[in-house]
Amino acid sequence: MDSATLLSRGRVTIPKRVRDRLEVRAGDRLRFRFDGSGHLILDAERQDPLAGVAGLLRHLAKETPVTVEEMSASVREHFRRKHERSTA
Repeated sequence: MDSATLLSRGRVTIPKRVRDRLEVRAGDRLRFRFDGSGHLILDAERQDPLAGVAGLLRHLAKETPVTVEEMSASVREHFRRKHERSTA
């Protein structure tokens, strides 16, 4: 049986064997609840690794979406400039 010590600020290090069994890692949230018999139930709320990515670059976005034609033109221009530099 694994055990841990409650520290003065209410912190506990969950033993590695328990973390492995729960399949939790840094960043996951844990929920504590009691069942009808008073037993503590520990549930893991796993974090989706891509959850925070959606809005990460939002500050760089234009107000209106770019069309496929605009993207294609931009890519062509990028490679044209790159090719000019490499041959100069």
